[in-house]
Amino acid sequence: MKKTIACLLISAAALVITSCKKESVEIQCTGGTGGNLQVRIIPDYDGNPVMSTENSLVEAHVAFGKTEFPGAGNSNYNRKFKGKKNEPFVNCNSLKCGLFYFYVTYSDELTGESYSGGIPLGTDQPEGTIELKVPLFKN
Repeated sequence: MKKTIACLLISAAALVITSCKKESVEIQCTGGTGGNLQVRIIPDYDGNPVMSTENSLVEAHVAFGKTEFPGAGNSNYNRKFKGKKNEPFVNCNSLKCGLFYFYVTYSDELTGESYSGGIPLGTDQPEGTIELKVPLFKN
């Protein structure tokens, strides 16, 4: 009886350990432009949406094949998308699936304050729209 209980406990422990094993996911896509994927960036500052206005511009800088912050300089990014006036998002259109780092900047010309934030994305979704909320922080 004790052997049976011990075997059951060992089997249960093995099942729990193997079921919790984290599997790595490889993205087989190349990334870049020329595809049918749209990433809709939703900039957020302290729980409030941020949008381009007459005096202030939201920009989403995209680095292809990156999952870590490549730096703030424009030369570190492959594309730049600009937000449209009074829209609480920036559409990054015509992308191919793959790995991306999105770096969002916002400058309020009235107050002189600037904000930025970034987030990585890895997707094998070839088309459609992915919404990505990006928290911004005051620089």
